[in-house]
Amino acid sequence: MDLRDVPFIEALLYLGQASFRTFSAERALPQFERYHWIGEGWTVRVYDIPAATLASLGLRADSSSADIQKALRQVGVELEDWMKPSLMGSGQRLALMSYPAQQEELAGILALLRNGYKITK
Repeated sequence: MDLRDVPFIEALLYLGQASFRTFSAERALPQFERYHWIGEGWTVRVYDIPAATLASLGLRADSSSADIQKALRQVGVELEDWMKPSLMGSGQRLALMSYPAQQEELAGILALLRNGYKITK
């Protein structure tokens, strides 16, 4: 992409569109959202996941997608077969393609785990 004589905010909007991310201003700071719409209502979102949270799910940095699905099922996040979660960045980030409902469930559960709560059935 080559942009010349474009206002800064407009350039950020173009970059967001080109990378399939949305752009917003949070507390007057420009931010790109970490997820984008793929289609059919599916989304991909990447979550930061501290080592303690990963361990509380019984996962390791090299855990497989099936391991992650099983761990998430144990805390109440039901994923369909095509929803393949994966760990990135030595287990520091969790990526998931799913419907928004699963994304919201996962975000809430990760927030609780990050704050020291334990989730059991």
